[in-house]
Amino acid sequence: MKMRDSEVQETVTVIEVSRSARRDQATSHLTRLRKRVLGGRTAQRKEFDNILEVARITAKRDPKALASLLRLIGRTTQSRVMTNVLRHEDSVVLSCEPESTMFSSLAPLTRDARRLDDLKRPVRAPRPLKLGVDLHLPWPWNAGRIINCLSNLRPEGQWGKWRQDKNHCIELWLPLGIGWVHGGNHSLTVGILQGKGRVRPEVTYDISEVYKHVTCDGGAYMRKHDGSLIGPVTDLEMAAVFEIGRLMHKHRVMFWDS
Repeated sequence: MKMRDSEVQETVTVIEVSRSARRDQATSHLTRLRKRVLGGRTAQRKEFDNILEVARITAKRDPKALASLLRLIGRTTQSRVMTNVLRHEDSVVLSCEPESTMFSSLAPLTRDARRLDDLKRPVRAPRPLKLGVDLHLPWPWNAGRIINCLSNLRPEGQWGKWRQDKNHCIELWLPLGIGWVHGGNHSLTVGILQGKGRVRPEVTYDISEVYKHVTCDGGAYMRKHDGSLIGPVTDLEMAAVFEIGRLMHKHRVMFWDS
């Protein structure tokens, strides 16, 4: 039986896919980037204040979660220093040490001119550091070495699976849980990517005493006793890490608590 056209006709709705949302998202990101560049120290302090506000709310709800928050913001610096060798020539080294990312260990911090090295207290390492969890800051400086480690340092590779050796040297800071790398930058980078190895720190320091004498507002590190300048903030994320460490110290939280 032949059906009438009216019985078989279907209504087709044409939906036009708008790209305005995508454009708005891209424009918004670009706008924020421009504001940060053009805003200079003011924009930097605003970002810092936002991070610290989240940290204060976290401390009220669950202080132990501060350790995870510190790692979250510290991952930005970790990624930047680990990938620098991929983006620039070997001669352009982006080191990651307290002097280059926070403030000089030689700067006097107290009324009696004590420095960072005078205030940090050597302690025993609480446990080995987990490469895939804890915040290590290696700064590989040679592309060829990174290629070799990526190719060979794995279960099926020529060098086998990752393991700690005498070339690895890490200085651990408590209560933050930062592992400053003084040796083995390339292989530690690969170990972090694989996320399976553990490494025992060469030396461990508690820097809690430093918080009595140093403060940071996102633009500069300053002495508490007279408000004088120690140095400008050169790494926003590490400045935030430093101040989150203050909250961890206040609430007696250690990096392994979360």
